[in-house]
Amino acid sequence: MRSAIRNAIKEYIPEFVDVFEPSVPNRNTEKPYAVIQQVNDSESVQGAIGSERKINIWIYNDRTSFKELDSMQKKIIEAINFKPLFDDETKKHFTCIYKGVTSSDVNDPDWDIIARPLSFSVIALDKADNVTADNEVSLVCMYLEEILKNNSGINISVYKNGWNQDLTIPAILVRTNKVERKTIVNNLNQVDKTMKIHVVDTNVDRMINIIERIEDKLILDKLIVFNKTLKDGTTNRWKLELARLSEDRESDMFTLGQITATFRYYIKSNTKPIVIDKIYDDKGLKIEKR
Repeated sequence: MRSAIRNAIKEYIPEFVDVFEPSVPNRNTEKPYAVIQQVNDSESVQGAIGSERKINIWIYNDRTSFKELDSMQKKIIEAINFKPLFDDETKKHFTCIYKGVTSSDVNDPDWDIIARPLSFSVIALDKADNVTADNEVSLVCMYLEEILKNNSGINISVYKNGWNQDLTIPAILVRTNKVERKTIVNNLNQVDKTMKIHVVDTNVDRMINIIERIEDKLILDKLIVFNKTLKDGTTNRWKLELARLSEDRESDMFTLGQITATFRYYIKSNTKPIVIDKIYDDKGLKIEKR
């Protein structure tokens, strides 16, 4: 992971002498340079998707002007923030999300340096393709692609049940979070499928606009309908009814998702009831019917 981040930073910012492990630089190391520091992983949050790790990237420079640190900070964010990266050692795909500056700038006269720590979350991008066996998620994704088509001239990627290795921003992820089933009458079953909708963008205003567009359209339409033509020429109609909708803009857009939508649909059960014609007691003796 760190080697992939190191290469991305060095390639994008050639003025860095190097990007080091924490124990390598000393007071005589030529500047500017960066150091990648592994941070203890945070506890997993219930309902979150994907694995998340934390790193700090320290920027070091001569004691000149903090404006130079500002410029380096901007370049590091541009180099790795929301960019798909690949680790040659682990063969894993991931991306980094900028979380801010973790503490005050450092001014060290003994080492003749100024420094600044930048915090990033590292998120795994596990899916090699944008395919899912979840028909309802596929239907909601098609619906979102349609209502967001040509939204302010921006192409919005819509992913199914996991973040893809070819992640592009802005992006939407739809995933199933919970399924509840109950029998209504005889062989008719009601299914409530709760989905998380993640809206990810570096532009906050645009992200809010996308969230509101999705919610307004879902409330207005109330029903998602899709007609699928089967191989025999018949038409199979899918219907998803919006049962509940809630939003939390403070939720982490990448791991938790801001929109929670529950869709309701009905299925008929064709299974025949199981008939028990023999019952035995705990001693293995057959209990006769009366």
